[in-house]
Amino acid sequence: MGLDIDPELYETIRTDVRDIIHQVSLDYSLVWHKQPISVISRIFNLAREHHPILRRYAHDWATADLVKGNLRRTRYYCKSGCNKLKKKWLRAKGGDGRDMGQELLDNQGEQEGADMDDQNKERDVVDADQSEQDLP
Repeated sequence: MGLDIDPELYETIRTDVRDIIHQVSLDYSLVWHKQPISVISRIFNLAREHHPILRRYAHDWATADLVKGNLRRTRYYCKSGCNKLKKKWLRAKGGDGRDMGQELLDNQGEQEGADMDDQNKERDVVDADQSEQDLP
């Protein structure tokens, strides 16, 4: 693409093109040649607006290569079991792969249950002390 001398610019363009892809909601289940032309042209136009350097490449071939690569990597990631990888990462971080919001709720419920058990134990101790005092 001719950006070998400036890897930071290349990474910036690549990141921005990925953000544009998310913005226009590209369908990752479709291969490149089956994507709607309107979505592809919108990606090209937005990429050229963000980075005028992309205008120098005929027929937007550089942007097309970036989009194709993103599609390919995303499809590969999902085929290789992205949910399995997420669960494995969560387990390594100390989670069990469940929804983190649900895990927080479960932990909060367990804590409330433990507090209730402590209150019940205290009440039982007080009741036992009072019954001992009532004995002659």
